[in-house]
Amino acid sequence: MNHAASILLKISVAFFSLVNIACAANKYSIADGNWTSGTTWSNTSGGASCNCTPVKSDNIYVYNDVTLDKDLTGGAQGLTGILTINAGANLNGGGTYSLELRSGSTFTVNGSLTVKDLTLNSGSNILFQTGSTAAVNGTFFNKTSSNNVTINGALTVNGTFSNSASGIIGGSGSILINTGPATNGGSAAVFGISAASPCSSFPCTLPIPLPIELIAFSSLRSGYNIEMKWATATETNNDYFTIERSRDLMDWEEVTKIKGAGNSAQEQRYTCKDNNPVITDCYYRLGQTDFDGHHQWFDAVFVAGIDDNKLRLYPNPASDNKVSVNMPLSEMSSVMIKVYDMTGAEVKVKIFPDWNNTVMHIEIDADAVKTARMFFVTLISGNKVLREKLVIN
Repeated sequence: MNHAASILLKISVAFFSLVNIACAANKYSIADGNWTSGTTWSNTSGGASCNCTPVKSDNIYVYNDVTLDKDLTGGAQGLTGILTINAGANLNGGGTYSLELRSGSTFTVNGSLTVKDLTLNSGSNILFQTGSTAAVNGTFFNKTSSNNVTINGALTVNGTFSNSASGIIGGSGSILINTGPATNGGSAAVFGISAASPCSSFPCTLPIPLPIELIAFSSLRSGYNIEMKWATATETNNDYFTIERSRDLMDWEEVTKIKGAGNSAQEQRYTCKDNNPVITDCYYRLGQTDFDGHHQWFDAVFVAGIDDNKLRLYPNPASDNKVSVNMPLSEMSSVMIKVYDMTGAEVKVKIFPDWNNTVMHIEIDADAVKTARMFFVTLISGNKVLREKLVIN
C-alpha cells in the first residue's frame, strides 16, 4: 500500500467514525405503544412524534408503557448506547422478545421491565434502582467478566440464571429464581455468594436470608471455666450452633454443639460452658448450621488468659468465712488446700468440691475468724504450690 492510499484509508475510517457518532441520537417515548411504531418516539423530550424508531446506538429514554415487539439482541440489534426506563414506565417484551446490553451500553431501570431473555455483556453498565421491578421469563445471562451489575430493585427469573466466570452482581435488592437452574462460573459472585450452585432448591431468593439474626455473643472467664452466652432475635430453619476455640485464630477445635430453635420470631437466649479450657489467651467463635446444611461463622471474641502461678480466690475480700477457688477438673481429686493465720498457725477448714463447675468451696473455722481477719490460703497440687492472702471484712 502506497503512502497516498494509506492516508485515504485513514480519512475513510475517521469519516465513518464521525458518521457513527452522528447517528447516535436521543430518542424519547411520548406515548404508550410498540417499540417499532414511529408514533411512540420523539427526538426531544415531550416533543412531537419523529415517525422514527430507535437504533442500537441511540440514547433511549422510556417514559411510557412501551411494548417490545422485536428482539434487541446480537451484534445487529443489541444495544450499545443508553437505555433508561424511568419511574412509572414499563418496557414489556413478555415471554417472546429479548434484550441484550452490549459492551459500552448503560442500562438503568427505575420502572418496570419484562423480557424473555436478558443478556448482559462485559463492559456494560447495569443498574436496577431501588423500587424497580424486572421479570425475565427465559434466561438471565450475565456474560464472562460482566462485573458492573447492580441490583437494588426486585428481579424475578422464571428460567435459567447464569452468572458466567468473573461475573459480579451486587446491590441491596433481591433475585427470585423460580425454577432454575442457577449457576456461578469461576470467580463469579452474586450478592457475595460465590458457590457454583448458589441455590440448593427452587424457588430460591438471593441473597439467601440469614437463618438467624444474632443480637450478641460473648465469652467470659470465671476462674478456670469459660462461659459463652448469645441471643438471637429471629431464627429461620436453624438446626444447631457450634462453639469452637482457638489460640491463634487459625487452628480451631470444637467445644460443643447446641440445638437451635428451628423457626422463631421471638428472642432466644443460649448459654454453655467450656469446662476444660486453655488458661492462656484464646478466642471463641459461634457457628450456625441450618437444616439444609448451609452454615456461617460469626466474628470471634477474645478471652484473656489467667496466671497459672497465682491462686485466685473469690470473693476477696470476703464478707464471711466462705470463699471459693476454680481449678482444672483433673486436679480436683488430688489437690490439698491449707489455710494459715498471720502467725503461721494452720486453721481448720472444710472443703466442698463442686465437680460440675470445677470449683472448690472453702469454709474457714468460725472460731478462727472471730480472732483474725487475714489468712493465707495455700493450694498444693503435685509440684505446684500457690498462695494468696485472704481478707475478711
